[in-house]
Amino acid sequence: MVAETKAYQKIPVLTDFMNEEGIDTMEQEIRANYDRVREEAKLIVEREIKRIKEDDNLKHLIKD
Repeated sequence: MVAETKAYQKIPVLTDFMNEEGIDTMEQEIRANYDRVREEAKLIVEREIKRIKEDDNLKHLIKD
């Protein structure tokens, strides 16, 4: 345990979430990324459902 403690190295900061005013914007950045990914996933699902409904070989998979 002592050897592990002596070998400890700090993990480097990869991204700094401080804005010009010194305010931590990490929560806002995470929320914005989450919202963007969620919206993109929604658009992908909508596009695929439309594609499946328009395909005669696949439209039976979607129940209206």
